[in-house]
Amino acid sequence: MCGPKQTMYNQGTQLCCRNDSKGRPTIGIGYQLTRNDSEMIMLMYNLTLSNVLNDCQRNTKAIKCADKYVPNLPPMKRNAIIDVAFTSCRALNTFVLMKKALEMNNWTEAAEELRDSSWCSQVRRRRCTENYNCIRKN
Repeated sequence: MCGPKQTMYNQGTQLCCRNDSKGRPTIGIGYQLTRNDSEMIMLMYNLTLSNVLNDCQRNTKAIKCADKYVPNLPPMKRNAIIDVAFTSCRALNTFVLMKKALEMNNWTEAAEELRDSSWCSQVRRRRCTENYNCIRKN
């Protein structure tokens, strides 16, 4: 389950906002939040537009952080790193040895570095194990 569903499960209920290819905040299947009626539409679903837009910015920051940390990772490994980046970009950047292992495609070593980290001891065991498996598996 390495991917957005895992991240949503780990992070709690997410509004699933993202920026589209042109940088416009979007939710669901292509609903652009820059439309004039967006605030009214969000209220129909008991959401506030500002909360949805904040979610979009948060998702974008975690993705950018993970992609800067180690660019061009395979999707499963990238999704695990994005999940760690949701904690904070600063926390992710403390994983110096894991970063080196990822850059060398040494998935086992990278996974071990994650599992032995203080991050893993601070999050739920299931979350740590799932991210470990996402990084370790080929």
